[in-house]
Amino acid sequence: MSRLRLIAFLGCLVVACSSAPGAVGRGVDTFVAASGVTLHVHTVGASSAAETLIAVHGGPGLDAVSMGPYDTLAGANRRVITYDQRGAGRSTSPADADYRIAAQVADLEAVRVAANAPTVELVGESWGGAVAAAYTAAHPDRVHALVLVGAVPLDRAELRAGEQRFLAYISHLQGQHLIVTPLPSAARGSCLPTVRASLPAYAADPRHVPEVSLGTCTAATSRATYDAFLSDAGVDGLASQLASYRGRALVVMGDHDAFGVQWLHRNIGLLSGARVDQLLVVNAGHIVAAEQPSTLFGRIATFLAA
Repeated sequence: MSRLRLIAFLGCLVVACSSAPGAVGRGVDTFVAASGVTLHVHTVGASSAAETLIAVHGGPGLDAVSMGPYDTLAGANRRVITYDQRGAGRSTSPADADYRIAAQVADLEAVRVAANAPTVELVGESWGGAVAAAYTAAHPDRVHALVLVGAVPLDRAELRAGEQRFLAYISHLQGQHLIVTPLPSAARGSCLPTVRASLPAYAADPRHVPEVSLGTCTAATSRATYDAFLSDAGVDGLASQLASYRGRALVVMGDHDAFGVQWLHRNIGLLSGARVDQLLVVNAGHIVAAEQPSTLFGRIATFLAA
């Protein structure tokens, strides 16, 4: 995979800001055994809370640090759980190198079971949106509400199309000297240098990029997961199954997202059996939570409370 192609997918990932008003405590860290991996899980809120929200981070290759702002949704009646995906952050890598979407779904199911939550609310950002949607397709009866933010659709052709739109925008910004040429390579196995250098492409205004929160980025995991998704015919089957979800969904995207509003429309189309609300956030790129946190978290809170 070329460096730019890797960055194009990494561009799907960074959507959380460094802080948000009303953030709740530091939470509790645990480890959950899944299929061939051990997952690092972070929980904010009481285990007795009536609702359990699992927020699935972008990437692949990033960790759950980027989902910290979602802790603001925790309260007396809701706990918020984030976890590092397989091969990322403090979670282990699979010995069999299985990064297919089915393995990602099994990991999310292991987190749900460990939380002892009969049903969950799911939030998926960017790449995490594909994981959340795939889980919803596989287990529609276990998802109480689904929120997709700048989400990669369960559509491999549309992922490639969005990638090309993003690459074109990267080239445009390089021509304006707003992004360095060439983009830096991974350093010591970390994708962070490349992601940080390309941040202007994620924002509505590339000259004024808000602060974003990034933990780690594992380049090998990013490449392996990306390639697994594009080569996996199982993605198509899950896309078809998603129509069986009859619950509630909120699909969100920034109006300046370089991956294109086509992703919003495709996600809505795949959720043909659900009750879908949509939100196109004004003056936001792919990093909606960083650029318009009040709009995003206010709308999610209202949706979940409905």
